[in-house]
Amino acid sequence: ANTAEVTPAANAAITNLAAVLNDKPLWLDRASQLNTINVSVAEAQDAANNAIGLKTPGWTSSRVYTTHGGTVTRRFVEPLVAMKDPN
Repeated sequence: ANTAEVTPAANAAITNLAAVLNDKPLWLDRASQLNTINVSVAEAQDAANNAIGLKTPGWTSSRVYTTHGGTVTRRFVEPLVAMKDPN
């Protein structure tokens, strides 16, 4: 398969004129890449995912952390690269 660079810094395979992303954004350090997920359009429209903040298709940073001595659990969700359909 042919490959082409896609800005910003993701690898893509060109198949029948469609680019298929297969790597997480390269500007992230390794620890951030471990917290990065690929959210599809269907997953972004799912009510259960919306309830935990996953609302945008594309590459999304998502992590759960505890504050106040372990009494409050929070989720941090940040869309990094929005895409129509990343799959």
